[in-house]
Amino acid sequence: MKIPLTSIVWFRNLALIAISISLISGCEDRRDSAVEISGETMGTTYHIKIVSDEIDSGTLKIDIDERLVQLNQVFSTYIPDSELSLLNRGEGDIQVSRQLMKVLSLSSEIGGEVRASGRNDRHVPWVSGIEAPDMQVRRLQRSVPIRNMGMATSGDYRNFFEHEGQVYSHTLNPKTGWPVRHNLASVTVLHPRAGYADGLATAFSVMGEAATMELAEANKLLVLAIIRDEGAYREVMSTELNRYLAGINGKK
Repeated sequence: MKIPLTSIVWFRNLALIAISISLISGCEDRRDSAVEISGETMGTTYHIKIVSDEIDSGTLKIDIDERLVQLNQVFSTYIPDSELSLLNRGEGDIQVSRQLMKVLSLSSEIGGEVRASGRNDRHVPWVSGIEAPDMQVRRLQRSVPIRNMGMATSGDYRNFFEHEGQVYSHTLNPKTGWPVRHNLASVTVLHPRAGYADGLATAFSVMGEAATMELAEANKLLVLAIIRDEGAYREVMSTELNRYLAGINGKK
């Protein structure tokens, strides 16, 4: 079985940070095995899970790798002669592909964001972990079931530096130009479009707890904030995320 890779819509759902995809085929009473494919692309990695017994993983990986190379030649900002690089330089008239025309307003990446569809090989929603914002030890804070949803997390606990005993985040406050300084250690956003989740999570990591939760409640966003609180971690969850988790857990 060969998966068509010509559509940018397919790539948009594939891309955006380490990716989980479930494609359920056959009847509900047949349990297919999960095929896992991973590789390197654009300076990071991708991961795909597909629930099917009809997938030739070797052929599919070749197709995916070739397609990612083609898309990188269109969208890369590091390759000097990519379509997007030429367009950014504005050196006269640039002929762009139909793919680029469709996504000029979309900012996407592979390298940590998750997009999950359908159910896994146990016929339950895919589960993705949220890491505790611990700068010393990598451990799980909580797991979240996701179905037909993208998820992105932004925090200050992996990319930071120390100077004269002070820890500085890699995220800058655009109002001051300095690294952000607040107790919001991590924020996770769920959204049907993983690109939106990624952008919102990054913005919230700048805004801090109060402004983040105010905006989440006003716009019915699915948000989980993890707060540093006197050496411990405290979770703050939006009303909409609470409702989502109650609904998806009740439909297993």
